[in-house]
Amino acid sequence: MRLDGIKKSHDNALKAVNNLDKQIKATKSSIKEIEQEKAKLEKKLSDESQRQGINLNEADIVAYRQLKAEVEKRCTVIGTNLENKLREVEAAISANEFDKRRLQQNNERLEQKNKVLETDQRNLDALIQTETQQEASLIEEKNSLVELQEEVARSKEQKHKWEEEYNKICKEIADAHGDHSESERSRRQHEAVENLKRVFTDRVYGRLVDLCKPSNRKYQLAVTKVLGKHMNSIVCDNAETGRECISYLREQHFPPETFLPVSELRVEALREHLRDLKEPPGVKLTFDVISVLNISSDANLNTRIRKALQFVCGNSLICELPQHAREIAYGIARKSERYRAVALDGTQFQPNGVISGGSSDLKARAKKWDENAIRKLKEKRSDLQDSLRQLHTNARRELDVEMARNKIMSLEARLHQIEKQGRDVESSGEPAEIEARIEGRKVIIEDLQKEIKQLEKNKSQIQDEVFSDFCKKVGIKNIREYEQREMRIHEEYEKSISSFVHQLERLNYELEYLTSEDRQANVKKEEERLNVLNKEKKTLAKEFRIAEEEYAKMDDFLKEVRKEVEDKREEAAKAEKEFKEAKAQNIEMDRELHALERSFVQKQQEKNRKAEKRHTILHQCKLLSIDIPLVSGSLSQIMLNGDMTNSLIATFRCRKLIDESQSTSLNTSHQHSQSLEAAEDIELDYSSLRPSIKKLESETEINSLLDELGKSAAETEEKLSKMIAPSAKLDQRIDQVKERENETMAKLDEGRKKAQSAKRAFEKVQKERLKRFQDFFEPVAARIDEIYKALSKNDSAQAFLGPVNTEEPYLDGISYSCIAPGKRFRPMDNLSGGEKTVAALALLFAIHSSNPSPFFVLDEVDAALDNTNISKVVNYIRERSQSDIQLIVISLKEEMYNKADSLIGIYPKSTNPCIASGVLTYDLENFDNMFEED
Repeated sequence: MRLDGIKKSHDNALKAVNNLDKQIKATKSSIKEIEQEKAKLEKKLSDESQRQGINLNEADIVAYRQLKAEVEKRCTVIGTNLENKLREVEAAISANEFDKRRLQQNNERLEQKNKVLETDQRNLDALIQTETQQEASLIEEKNSLVELQEEVARSKEQKHKWEEEYNKICKEIADAHGDHSESERSRRQHEAVENLKRVFTDRVYGRLVDLCKPSNRKYQLAVTKVLGKHMNSIVCDNAETGRECISYLREQHFPPETFLPVSELRVEALREHLRDLKEPPGVKLTFDVISVLNISSDANLNTRIRKALQFVCGNSLICELPQHAREIAYGIARKSERYRAVALDGTQFQPNGVISGGSSDLKARAKKWDENAIRKLKEKRSDLQDSLRQLHTNARRELDVEMARNKIMSLEARLHQIEKQGRDVESSGEPAEIEARIEGRKVIIEDLQKEIKQLEKNKSQIQDEVFSDFCKKVGIKNIREYEQREMRIHEEYEKSISSFVHQLERLNYELEYLTSEDRQANVKKEEERLNVLNKEKKTLAKEFRIAEEEYAKMDDFLKEVRKEVEDKREEAAKAEKEFKEAKAQNIEMDRELHALERSFVQKQQEKNRKAEKRHTILHQCKLLSIDIPLVSGSLSQIMLNGDMTNSLIATFRCRKLIDESQSTSLNTSHQHSQSLEAAEDIELDYSSLRPSIKKLESETEINSLLDELGKSAAETEEKLSKMIAPSAKLDQRIDQVKERENETMAKLDEGRKKAQSAKRAFEKVQKERLKRFQDFFEPVAARIDEIYKALSKNDSAQAFLGPVNTEEPYLDGISYSCIAPGKRFRPMDNLSGGEKTVAALALLFAIHSSNPSPFFVLDEVDAALDNTNISKVVNYIRERSQSDIQLIVISLKEEMYNKADSLIGIYPKSTNPCIASGVLTYDLENFDNMFEED
């Protein structure tokens, strides 16, 4: 490329030299032609002068000049007057020309004005015709403007109220942490209910949790416990609707749901005296602390919802403390009356002695009330957003109001403008004044011209009188004829000679410029550059051939590498395919394993349930002294406790005891666990049973038989109670059980107090432990990033310290992560040895900054560092050593120890009979200048 450019420059230089030669020849030829033309003109003027026959000698010319001076002297006054009159004439002519131009402009403007006037006149006529319409439109627009302004004012006020309500709702949602996305399961459940309410209008009312709410937040846990599994049940009008809903959910592939058909529910009547309980304090019916939401103006609908709610709640009670709930459930507060009671913390006590406490699952389910309220707030927020959008639409009508106002103002201004333009056009009289001034100046000019002619005549008479003898001598009629002829010839000669002189000067300058440029030197210079580049071209051609050979080799190597890459890709694809297959198999096996685990858990639960049921029956038999045939073991292995005995005596009938044991979970104390294990060792003798009973297999048949036997036992008990007096032994046993119950409750209260005291002491120690940990950890975590940046000498480096356990960080480890300069985030294990060393030093220095030690000992910390990182570490250590740190560094690298304040060397020293260590010290503080130069 460069050689081609030089060649092109060389050719251009040659062309420029040839063109220059041609221009020089053409210029010289032009100069010669102009000189010839000048000579011809001079000869022509000489001939013309001779042809006129006027050849004055030197004496005549002197006489002419003397006479000319005398004429000028005698005509001084006349010449002055003549010049004044000429100037007046020129001024009048100029003024007339100016007024003519103004008149022409005024005529043009007048013509334009006439056209505009015609247009405006037409517009004015049209406006006059529509003036009445415009005035009517104006009145109408003003009336609509007033209405719109009132509507806009109302809309602004409403908008302000709705915006305040909207912001309040958004704040409530944010406070409740409600701006989170629903889970897929919750979304499907909500969608199912909405579809059912849409398909079965006025027949499906909604979920129970959506139809009611606790009257106060403090009742949420207790109400959730009472509602239990029916919290998410769907309330409908009758069983037929429930069946249709189940079919619909199955067809639409929705998850199964529980329905409460109101018409089929058998509701337990509320006991009014429970609302008047004074002891324990704060006891309320669960039904009374739940309010039904007013979702419809239909009173019958609210009544149906209350019926469903009463069915679920029954006569259960809510107490403030677990102790109060226990007293009500066990009849301590009201002697023989027992009711299901729930404390505010979610602990439930049932009359049969079953206790179930609040749990994390209960708290999670209790959040449904907040989620329900949040969902309603979101729906209300959505409605408010729609209303605000409508208000914004109304606000845009303000623009319509403003446009109407502007239109009215424009119409009024246009009318005034047209009227003014009409008056201006009618009153304008400037052209007549200009014409009058022009006519007046014409008269003045004529008078001045007459005076000028008279002055010129007087001057000519004086000239003729003075030059009369001179004209007779030279043979001319008058001196003016001679002056006009000679002056014309002289002016033509001067004009022509001046033109030739200018052309000759220009051509001489051009010739001088062209001959001054040394174009040959440029050509020679370009030839030299061309030769140099030719040599460079040969060298580059040789190098290019070598590069082509190298390129061919690299191309072959690249083809081989690409082939290997393709092979590796195929292997990787194959391995990835195998990995996916293995992963799919693993997922399938996990799915099967989870299914087996669920099945195992279900079997285990079923086994435990039956074991509980068996233990309960054996426990009842021992308590009631019922003798049953046994193959092995004894009923004496079944343990009794006060709580269990008391509840079993209160629920005497067998069938009722079995049903309650199926629906609740028993208190899993250590004593009860031992009793269950003992019950497993007891083997019953079923040989005395009838063959028809032995053939029973399904649980439904067994339960039916138990119902019959229970009824028979109840009838027999009733007959016995009429025939036989109550057993004194049984009353004595009951008293013993109550006494043991009181002792156990006293021990329980004492243990609870000890547990609370221990808990407070534990929390105090835990708080102090956390405080001490944070006091040390937080300064280290705050300084480590700054120190790591200083060690790395790069602001892009980052270091983070964080506890693994955020609640109790001292129980688990500390997470330490570093991002090396110019690299992505990687775990600490994947960092290089040098990067790990710098990170470790940053941590050490950060710990030192929080709790300084007298000095550091660093043992060959530079082993994994390169010279650059050693220099960074050394510079940081030197900076810190000037302020708040002392270090003893063990190092074998010069880059580290040559910047120390002093050196201590250890070497082996031969001494008999053993080898001792010798110590050398060298103070480097006197060589600070060396460090400055470095």
